[in-house]
Amino acid sequence: MAFTIVSALKDLSVKHGKAVMTTIHQPSTDCFALFDNLIVLAEGRMAYSGPTANALEFMASAGYPSPAYYNPAEFLTCSLTIHPEEEEDSRECIDNVCNAFEASPQYEQLMVSCD
Repeated sequence: MAFTIVSALKDLSVKHGKAVMTTIHQPSTDCFALFDNLIVLAEGRMAYSGPTANALEFMASAGYPSPAYYNPAEFLTCSLTIHPEEEEDSRECIDNVCNAFEASPQYEQLMVSCD
């Protein structure tokens, strides 16, 4: 069902040249691949913003590579969530990823475009 809705939204976006913003929780790999761009938030901070296809590359560059054949949306969600049993490690990962994004050229470009 979610794939059908996201696919229809993408088709409408392309047909009419309009942007569509949505939130989605743990989409399937196929559904996730339909998104052109992605904004990932963690603990109120921006962890990534840019092309969906580059999100896993960014995570790897921040020191958190995705396991092979893993759903990218699930990887991002699990990596950037506070897990009570591993709270300190979870917070460290979130801080590291958010700090890496804030030091990235993508973040700088985003800030310039917001001015």
